[in-house]
Amino acid sequence: MSNMIDLNDYQTKVLSQWGQDGVLEKIFDTIGVTNRFFVEFGSNGNDNGLGNTAQLRRRDFDGLLMDGSERPYSANYNKERNYKVQIEFITASNINSLFDKYNVPNEFDLLSIDVDGQDFHIWNALDVKYSPRVVTIEMNHLIEPGLDKVMDLKDDFVWKGDDKFGASVTSLKLLGIKKGYSLVATCMSDAVFVRNDLIYDKDAIPFFININDEHELVRRNIDIANELKKNYLYENQFNIPFFHNSTEYL
Repeated sequence: MSNMIDLNDYQTKVLSQWGQDGVLEKIFDTIGVTNRFFVEFGSNGNDNGLGNTAQLRRRDFDGLLMDGSERPYSANYNKERNYKVQIEFITASNINSLFDKYNVPNEFDLLSIDVDGQDFHIWNALDVKYSPRVVTIEMNHLIEPGLDKVMDLKDDFVWKGDDKFGASVTSLKLLGIKKGYSLVATCMSDAVFVRNDLIYDKDAIPFFININDEHELVRRNIDIANELKKNYLYENQFNIPFFHNSTEYL
């Protein structure tokens, strides 16, 4: 156990929104890299956009950025952009055709999904021929671990800024298991997964602690704890028709 890595200790914000920069750096330092190719959506293509790949681009990563809006953050977006972004409204229905359109390789190092709602459904719909080694995906951090909650599959969904969006960390863990991935970290509103064939050393010992233990991974994340203090949550808040059990989709 002493040699296993607690990724929570490596949470560091350089250009990411929370601690993703440090966590991703440690993961790739541990499992290595292949083609240094990434796919990230949404992202505004500049270094102050709080994306998960801006810091990796400084480490010679390259790839595909997509976002659903030409000016998602400011009127000066086009002037600020320092990395090409393909303007695409990404859905579960079109994700595979978009990967084909932009010649995404079958295996690549990082997939980062952040679309404020349909994240679970988009990853679920991604063809098995695409095998990213690491996946970061937005979760609804307000839903406590252990609750299996996924919003409707709705391609035209646009988040209204409230608590009704996305999927719980438990639902995402179950999706990851189905697709051959293990949950290894949470970075506030992101769940981080590593492909199962990459999480063990030559002696079949896991590199990371608390694998697939979403309760512990969330408990140890100080950013989630601090954010929850700002939100008044009440009992059965997410037991509403808007959310479903992940088994309806898996």
